Amino acid sequence: MGIVVEEVLRKDEIVIKNLGEYLRNVKMFPGSTIAPDGSLILLIDVNRLVVGESIEHRPLMTSGMAARIFAPGAVAVATGAIPVAAIDVVEAEKVVVLADDSISVRKFVGRMLEKAGYRVKLASDGLEALEIATQMKCDLVVTDLEMPRTNGYELISHLRQNPQTRNIPVMVVTSRAGAKHRERAMKEGAAAFMTKPVQDDQFIAAVAQLIGHGAGQRSISVDAAQMTQ
Repeated sequence: MGIVVEEVLRKDEIVIKNLGEYLRNVKMFPGSTIAPDGSLILLIDVNRLVVGESIEHRPLMTSGMAARIFAPGAVAVATGAIPVAAIDVVEAEKVVVLADDSISVRKFVGRMLEKAGYRVKLASDGLEALEIATQMKCDLVVTDLEMPRTNGYELISHLRQNPQTRNIPVMVVTSRAGAKHRERAMKEGAAAFMTKPVQDDQFIAAVAQLIGHGAGQRSISVDAAQMTQ
């Protein structure tokens, strides 16, 4: 990768601001700052750009370089000044709510989902997951069964009773491998049932079969029978 700097203007002390919820996945720019003249300066983290890792998993390096960005705007697009081939189509993010009372499980499974291109909302129990699912657009709920306040069975039941959330697929991921647990979860309305510890490829393939692939992910085939293992 080559990075060309046209001109070094000066050295500034800056206050770094994050890009907010809607631009959180723009990997090239981990943050921004405001110049004395009021213009916006997007910061380029060269190390992160080269490595290509998610901005959520690495701290912002204070030595990252900054560059003033001039956007051509809609007029340039309308007049054909920007080639169509140079304009990337931004895929809509698939949102997954992950409910588990174990912090380690939330981190581990959450990383798998984020790595696969999904946007993840974490919940420590079923009640928190239900609140998230009813307050924002949600494509999938992944839940444990045994949790405080509202367990997995109750969460599925509440989701199915609410017209706003009844069509959201639910995947149960639990350490309870017994047939009675699987049968009850399916009876409540779960779309898939998997036992811990889950395998990365199998889990992501099952998620993709339920709601499609995450942004920029290739197709993965999975046998439907695997989703209830």
